[in-house]
Amino acid sequence: MLERPPLSGRHVLCDRRTGREHELSRKLGREQGRDDVTQGNFRLVGHYLAYSENRSGPRLETEDVVVLRRSPSARLITQVDAADEVSGLAVSKVGQLAWINRDPTTDPFADPVTLQVKRVADDGTPVILDSGTNIDPDSFRLSKTGRSVVWTHSGASRSARLEGPKVP
Repeated sequence: MLERPPLSGRHVLCDRRTGREHELSRKLGREQGRDDVTQGNFRLVGHYLAYSENRSGPRLETEDVVVLRRSPSARLITQVDAADEVSGLAVSKVGQLAWINRDPTTDPFADPVTLQVKRVADDGTPVILDSGTNIDPDSFRLSKTGRSVVWTHSGASRSARLEGPKVP
């Protein structure tokens, strides 16, 4: 994946075999009819590209989603409602997703912020694995085996097996 240039806001997925580029922001704008899309938290593992998006529409409505695409074609596999600001993301070699986001039911200006650790369930919906004010978002990562995610909560290590729908 190539990001060019950082100030342009363009994110491009490039197929090294064919040299073809797929601009993710432009592609999504056509798919979703959104005015503004901000992308981040990119993870490229095997044939899967996962990232978070904050989308805003013409009436100033916003939504935060986690997106999974097949690389290098940039074909959309799934997108899941992340509820609120995503601060960490993990994708397994078989396309299973997990992430950390701010808890949307709490005060966004609270200090400390309440975070949630989530994964995608078999039916494609988000499942909360953990929640609290003492989750360290910098500790969130894919395990060495690639079959689970690990993070710390109140200084204690936690983990959860990645599950979810079979991804083509």
